[in-house]
Amino acid sequence: MQSKNKKIFNDKGYIILENKISQEICNAIIKKAKLLRSKGSFKIVQLENSYFETINGKELVSSIPECKILHDQFLTIASDITGKKIKELDNQKIGKSLNFIRHGGNFEFHYDRHLITVVVYLNIVIGGKMIFLPNNRLFPDRLPKMPTLMKKLFFKFESYYYRFTKLFFFKKKKINPYPGRVFIFKGRETYHSVEKVKKGQERISLQFGYDLKKDLFNEKNTKDYYGN
Repeated sequence: MQSKNKKIFNDKGYIILENKISQEICNAIIKKAKLLRSKGSFKIVQLENSYFETINGKELVSSIPECKILHDQFLTIASDITGKKIKELDNQKIGKSLNFIRHGGNFEFHYDRHLITVVVYLNIVIGGKMIFLPNNRLFPDRLPKMPTLMKKLFFKFESYYYRFTKLFFFKKKKINPYPGRVFIFKGRETYHSVEKVKKGQERISLQFGYDLKKDLFNEKNTKDYYGN
């Protein structure tokens, strides 16, 4: 099974796993998360064209220990399917988060800055689908060496390229949130977003980020980053 999953991941750039977490664990995490939110422990994140609530890092794992257990389990799975020695990120705000997206909320198209992203769905919701284009980046690992002016021109070209790719409806894939469903993908190569959640609904999910280098992100420089 591991070799099969590894082949799927390497070929597609992502894999969807079903029933990786029981309904009981999903419900237990949701119950604790809602209690924390009622106490004001969640932070509202409002970016351009994105709106959601989050709790992450040390605060998340100390308040909901199940999240740390799941994080470590998926660290092993990520290493197995990539065939690489994947590591936990020192910057826990990037590495571990739990998000609520209420009705009308969404998350605009973006790439992640770490190698592997794991999204763990905790509930059923109308709307709130993950829309993504896998293997969709010009230089996923690093930009080739070039003069500063050329680099600026490249970034400009790259920004238009990514906007253009959003028009590739035939390439877009979608995932419906469902308890125990897990989406694992190449964070730096997958252009992804969360569509608007329908009225009366809220989307609840865990996000874990991993990389080959655990000290990849400086907390001071990434203090306003909250996952996807």
